[in-house]
Amino acid sequence: MKKRKGRSLLLAVLFTAAAVAGCAADRAEREKQKEEPVTLTTILQYGAIEDECPEGVTPEHNSFLDTALQKLNIQIDWMWIAPEEQYKQKLNVALASGDIPDFMAVEDGAVYRSLLENDMILPWNEVLKEANGTLKEWIFRDPEVLEAVTDEEGNIMSLPQYWDPKRKLNIMMIRKDWLEETGLEVPETVEELEKVAMAFQEKTGAEQGIGLTYKVFGKSLGSMGGLMNMSGSYPGAWIEEDGELVPGEISQSTKSALEMLHRFYEKGILSKEFPLYDYDRIAREVLDEKIGIVIAPFWEYDSLIGKEIAKNQDSRWVAVPIPVEEGVKGAVMDTVSIEKYWVISKKCEHPEAVMALFNQFAEFEEDYPEEARPENGFIWEWSGAQYIDPYDVDEMYESFNAQIATGDLETPPDVSNRLLAYWSYGKGYYQWKKQGGIYPKNNEWGIFLARVDEDGAWGTVRKLVEEGRYEQNQYYGLPSNAMSERQDVLNNMTEETFIKIVMGETPVDAFEEYRIKWLELGGQEMIEEVNQWYDQKESPLVN
Repeated sequence: MKKRKGRSLLLAVLFTAAAVAGCAADRAEREKQKEEPVTLTTILQYGAIEDECPEGVTPEHNSFLDTALQKLNIQIDWMWIAPEEQYKQKLNVALASGDIPDFMAVEDGAVYRSLLENDMILPWNEVLKEANGTLKEWIFRDPEVLEAVTDEEGNIMSLPQYWDPKRKLNIMMIRKDWLEETGLEVPETVEELEKVAMAFQEKTGAEQGIGLTYKVFGKSLGSMGGLMNMSGSYPGAWIEEDGELVPGEISQSTKSALEMLHRFYEKGILSKEFPLYDYDRIAREVLDEKIGIVIAPFWEYDSLIGKEIAKNQDSRWVAVPIPVEEGVKGAVMDTVSIEKYWVISKKCEHPEAVMALFNQFAEFEEDYPEEARPENGFIWEWSGAQYIDPYDVDEMYESFNAQIATGDLETPPDVSNRLLAYWSYGKGYYQWKKQGGIYPKNNEWGIFLARVDEDGAWGTVRKLVEEGRYEQNQYYGLPSNAMSERQDVLNNMTEETFIKIVMGETPVDAFEEYRIKWLELGGQEMIEEVNQWYDQKESPLVN
């Protein structure tokens, strides 16, 4: 991983920009006093909201939009709202017609590249001068991230919502009480995992001993790629071998991983219907105490495992590294983890108002006023503009545990008000961990279970990173030309081929035919373009 640079320069920019804060405040006040509000358009990918919404709270009516109008005199209008399955199609139509909103979040790197190539978006350099101190700290913390969205002329072409790369490092979550009942230990090798999975199946009568879905790519619960990591296979990642970057989906380790999964399938550890399994089905079987082994990123220890404990009360889980074959480091971690690119349209008449919205969201995050509470109508997904501290989990873990180590669970740690809102749960959580009892039905302790407890998911992730027990995804440029044109076709072919091999419909040796076809259909061009970027990565791949 290359050295971080320019930190001193970026800090100088932060301090210089702070000098204009007073002017920015004056401008915001003048804007507020205008009779007619500034209207900004954006779009929304509408998914299910997990928490119950207060009555009357909708994407069009919620506390953030109300605050923006009352405090900033800015009205947010949704140009359109689409469910997840229709969002990409609608966005592509909008791009083709040039009818994009004033600002929006783009999750697909190929779409972002298209916006750049068609000269449809503004640089952020000027509006970033008006970012408040909290937002500047978050945005400029990792210079390598901004390098990835800065062109050769120094234009910052998007506001990247990035994350601490550790967030997506897969770990194993396993029923500790079932291990004790079956007289087995936490599995550290693939062979030991097979034995445990079969014992769990015998105990519960489940269709699967390990939660697995049909999805090959992505860091999510039950991803096929997550299990393939155990054999040193990393679909979707670019791993350095002999000074060059190699795509994980066609490596020889991937053939070995498919042999492993086929063996699991033949032994009945995987359901005969596993191609029909998705996230919801895996989660349901975990909650119904059918599945006791999953491989997933840390957050599932809260959002799923915490809920399972809350529902069934008598279960106990442990978060541990994934089992690996000899010579394999472990799961894969990104070098830079950008989730979305916030962009401003060249047609936007008030880009300064866009930054005012992001400043407002950062104030909500840091100060956590009443209007930023979910019970008072704040749904962050519906705020229109949002930017979250990329390292808030690490901040919470370190600050909370420093205070916990003193033995004083009354004095609060020095953290933002939003994080501080969880501190009061600590005393009850650690009492439950030590003595047992009733786990809250609303899973309010899930934050401590996953993010704070040194034995929890985040503590496990940190130890893995400290010990170097992970593989590095070295590519973090934008999609290359070949990727933009061929990635979807290649991914579909990969998913179809892998499923057939695991189920035995296609022999494992067919992997070689797949590999040749993958290279012929654009994969070879991708390899050449990615390695050209790798050789010259002083300049981000945006042209």
